[in-house]
Amino acid sequence: MDKPLGKHIIAVILAVSVAAMLLGYEKAEAQWESEWQKTLEAAKKEGKVVIYTTAPGKMRKAMESVFKAKFQIDVEVSSFRGGQAGGKVLSERNAGLYVVDAFVGGSTTATTQLKPAGALDPLDKLLVLPEVTNTKLWYQGNLRWIDPAHTLLMFLGFPVPNLLINTNMVKQEELKSYKNLLEPRWKGKIVMNDPTIPGTASKGFAVIGWHLMNLDYWRELAKQEPVLTRNQRLQIEWVARGKYPILLFPQSSMTTEFIRAGSPIASYIPEEGTYLTGGSGNIAIMNRAPHPNAAKIYINWLLSREGQTVFTQAFGRQSLRVDVGTEGLDPVALRQPDGKYFLGMENEEFLSKQPAQMAIAREIFAPLLK
Repeated sequence: MDKPLGKHIIAVILAVSVAAMLLGYEKAEAQWESEWQKTLEAAKKEGKVVIYTTAPGKMRKAMESVFKAKFQIDVEVSSFRGGQAGGKVLSERNAGLYVVDAFVGGSTTATTQLKPAGALDPLDKLLVLPEVTNTKLWYQGNLRWIDPAHTLLMFLGFPVPNLLINTNMVKQEELKSYKNLLEPRWKGKIVMNDPTIPGTASKGFAVIGWHLMNLDYWRELAKQEPVLTRNQRLQIEWVARGKYPILLFPQSSMTTEFIRAGSPIASYIPEEGTYLTGGSGNIAIMNRAPHPNAAKIYINWLLSREGQTVFTQAFGRQSLRVDVGTEGLDPVALRQPDGKYFLGMENEEFLSKQPAQMAIAREIFAPLLK
């Protein structure tokens, strides 16, 4: 073959290949844009989306206002403690009521209550925006699904500072290790978030009891007579006011709220490490959702850079999106390259063990619950 002719043929083939590739991109772009516009039009006719969340009530404004202003679709957000949200959904469904579209909250509630009851649909098919589906924009290059069926997606990912102290009463150097809590001087001076019910404390109890330490550690800690309560705001108030110097398993967003208000408190991670969690930063879609199109728009927006920026700034914890800034967030709760993090907790297999783990927590701590 004549060399110039051969080069010409190769150039033509390359040009055709590039053109085909660009055409494919344009077609894909046209497909998602067409789907998005069609969904948005239907969502505006539905008029609203209803969200149940385990995030604190103050998060309501962040979850409602920006989205409503952007899309002219109302957002109704109701906030519950973990297990209460799941219980409400299931009681409504038992009465034949399907009022909620999506759940934004803890993985335990969704995995141990909502999914076993058949209340969730696969979420992955609803993700439309390229900036949401592009895995390069997410931590470790993947979307972090809690379960193989892809009904629950974790969108926050932060290390949990399991200890909170009053900085006027305790120095961090005095509590470098979880073992330091067993020292006689701290007897009767520790407040503990209740690990016998779903939430931050039950997860921390499991990780420390089975991975970082052991169950004997918890039995020894019970001898320290910690004060257990389910009132998460009161726990932090007690430490901020100096009634107790130490809190074990503080609620993340409330801790941020008190720190921003200037309270003399600090949270941190002991030397044994902690676990990486999404906290209330997980999302699921309900089956038989009353406003499915509005829910689809909301879910995609929440997982976008804009939605994650709004959520993380209000919640005070880090997104799994790597393009979302961390300005103003508690440095202690930011992922560190050399951090000691247990990564195997936020998945269905681990969470399915939670009921049994909480039963053991009740054996150890229920007598101390106030």
